Amino acid sequence: MKPKPRGPMPTTLLAYLDRYPPCMVVATRTGLMKDAIVRSGLPERTFKRIASQTSWATVRTDKANAFMQGCGFDPFHTHYRLWYFKCRALAERPFPNLTAPEVKTLNRRLAKWAQQIKASMASPSPGSRS
Repeated sequence: MKPKPRGPMPTTLLAYLDRYPPCMVVATRTGLMKDAIVRSGLPERTFKRIASQTSWATVRTDKANAFMQGCGFDPFHTHYRLWYFKCRALAERPFPNLTAPEVKTLNRRLAKWAQQIKASMASPSPGSRS
């Protein structure tokens, strides 16, 4: 039995990855931020700069790969991470692995990300016909 599609697939790899922006990936990481930085092999400043992004568009692929490995994120097996994110976002103490300032920053970045999503849905894509 074939699985049913869950909606339209994004047209590009970047559009697919932007469904899970870096700020969301770092929020669902396993362990402490320091451990994720060490696992990624990236300098701390680079890791935090990527974590502050709301899109993968400006992140080089080698750094994006290292960032995802450091956070323990597999972009092609996202079901459990998305489920975790939804459950933790509704919890009394969301994201226990984040400090209070990190939670505030995450909320600001997710609000910005939501605005970008709304703007992209409102504007027609370059290849679409009206």
